[in-house]
Amino acid sequence: MACRFTYQGKTYDQDGLVDALRKMPPEHAQKYIPGSSLPDMPFKQTEQWAGLALKRMIQKAAEEGKTRVSWTPGEAQAARYDLSKHFDELQAIPSIDEGKPTKTWWPKGKGGRTFDSITTDNDGNILKSGQVWGDIKGKNIADVIGKDVAEKGLKEGPQTLTGVDLKVGGAGMKGFYDQMLPKIVEKIGKQYGVKVKYAEGAPPFKVPDLPPGYALKESPVASMRTISGKQYWVEDPEGKYVPGSRSYRSGDHSKAIVAGVEDQWLARHAPDLKDRARDILPKKIPYFDIPPKMRDDILKKGFPLFSDSSVGAPISAEEHSSDNKINVKRPVNQAKTAPEINAPKRAAGGRVVASNIDHSPSEAQKRAGNYSKDHVFIQGLDITIENAKGKERSGIGKDGKAWKVRMPAHYGYLRGANHIGADGDHVDIYLGPHTKSKHVFVVNQIDADSKQFDEIKVCLGFGSLQQALHTYEQGFSDGKGLQRVGSVVATDMTSFKNWLKNGNTKKPYASIAKIAH
Repeated sequence: MACRFTYQGKTYDQDGLVDALRKMPPEHAQKYIPGSSLPDMPFKQTEQWAGLALKRMIQKAAEEGKTRVSWTPGEAQAARYDLSKHFDELQAIPSIDEGKPTKTWWPKGKGGRTFDSITTDNDGNILKSGQVWGDIKGKNIADVIGKDVAEKGLKEGPQTLTGVDLKVGGAGMKGFYDQMLPKIVEKIGKQYGVKVKYAEGAPPFKVPDLPPGYALKESPVASMRTISGKQYWVEDPEGKYVPGSRSYRSGDHSKAIVAGVEDQWLARHAPDLKDRARDILPKKIPYFDIPPKMRDDILKKGFPLFSDSSVGAPISAEEHSSDNKINVKRPVNQAKTAPEINAPKRAAGGRVVASNIDHSPSEAQKRAGNYSKDHVFIQGLDITIENAKGKERSGIGKDGKAWKVRMPAHYGYLRGANHIGADGDHVDIYLGPHTKSKHVFVVNQIDADSKQFDEIKVCLGFGSLQQALHTYEQGFSDGKGLQRVGSVVATDMTSFKNWLKNGNTKKPYASIAKIAH
């Protein structure tokens, strides 16, 4: 007998009640679910969310082959929000605009130079502003000059803010970056002996290049704000002005603004802000090194909350007791390729049939490639499988010694005349269990001894980087799998196919965007 529920005069079956509950605000629906309670917010403590962010940064560094992580100290972070380094004075003057009471904000820069004004209502909502501020209409003045300064300026009557009134409190910044982060880092890396150290002096600085398609523009200008006699700005790929990118100093200043490193640039290059270097450029920069054992463990297992429960789980090959080759319909419009010896038709969807493969070819057959293999067609990729998961792969190493390994995943290569790797053979591929996954992990493999680039290995059908790298590591019999990882690039199927079509498969993987620029 089906259960019926009455709620606010209406009768529902179980599915109907669930739909009704889903439409309610969570805090309201919870009242009608006996014994339930809304889950508490995860990572709500500063140590928790900061630790999560640090783990992600450490993992990213390990994935990209980096060995050190650093950050700017609290002093530099606080200085970024110190308006006294930009203005000598900020006036907030009561005014009338279209019959309504407003406030006009007039910043005065170093040397008495004035900036364009900003007009807000009495709640700080920006109604209009000069061109130098970019597109800030609709924002709150607190988002532009900081909450503390905005609250002072919004007080009744005219307000003139100078000196300490323009400073944004830095105690919190220093406590977080100088005390809390080092403690969290050392807690995360305790078992590896990780300690936070300090480097002397400011880090090297180079103005980042503009994103692809963006362009730096300039024109002569007569303005008391200009130093160079020109104005500079950046336009996006559609030729539109990038808000806030205008500079009266130099083109590099505009580029630094767009890249979000204006403070660092001004600290080194602004002749009228000599004191900025003292406040912006830190004397000691905190950092920590990632020990090799920590890096290997991260790549193999991941961090808690980043590890994949399926790592190391069995990935079964499709076995058949019969030696007969299966006949699976080819994908629609898939053109046939040149015949191979004893090759069955390609199976759509990635089902590998181990019995289609000769797992004991002679060395001569391996060199010639004339032995039975299986073939699959996955997400538009034509893949030949030489070794099924769980089967033994063997060969002769460069040192003349024989080796063998039980394969942790299906292993083969990408078919296609353009898919030739650095070793002169087709690009190799490990095929995992998640054949519908849009993730592709590309290993730029290096020689374990010389550390020179060797070839590319593709990991397709894996749910996470950890799972892919765990499989890659198990594909070597000498225990040096991770020592062969020069770098790993996580990409998507569309970008990967674009690289196969237009990139250089004989060189380390790079996105087409990076190749083009």
